[in-house]
Amino acid sequence: MPFQPELPGFSSPARPEPALSNALEAYPDVSATTICRHAKRIGRAGEHLVDSILTRYGDHILAAPEDEPFDRLVRRGDRHVTIQVKTSARAVDGFYKFSMKRGYAGSPKGIRSYGANDYDIAALVALPENVVLFSADRRESHRISLDQIQALRERPRASYLRALEEIGLIGPDEPEAAPPSPGSPAF
Repeated sequence: MPFQPELPGFSSPARPEPALSNALEAYPDVSATTICRHAKRIGRAGEHLVDSILTRYGDHILAAPEDEPFDRLVRRGDRHVTIQVKTSARAVDGFYKFSMKRGYAGSPKGIRSYGANDYDIAALVALPENVVLFSADRRESHRISLDQIQALRERPRASYLRALEEIGLIGPDEPEAAPPSPGSPAF
């Protein structure tokens, strides 16, 4: 690349160093303030974990635009499943807790409940544990106990298949929905 010499009386502004934040470098061992300050990034990490789990088992996933009431659209045959991802950054009193509300304080519409048709399945991410619990239950809040973590880790897709069955997308007799045999690599 050719070099452009400085013109007399003109100088280039100093280039600022890139502002890379190391605030999350010690995650999950960071303050609640740091978690709040970086909530969007932590939420994105949760969405990527959901993408990873679904992609490795062959699902086709699309990220939804920001204004949709769901985060992911998954194509399953000729049907689509909408997934709302909620991420918890730390356990409190032995549980990762999830509030099924949309919006945020200070937004024009504020915090509000989801409508009955806003999403099909919730993907509840316990981010420090790298696990996801999928649920078709339409409760206003969910939680994952620390006792559930190992089972979610061993069978990351099992709750997804259960949720698909609950919304009628797969039947209990379909091979995909059957529980795996002991030692099966299917999950």
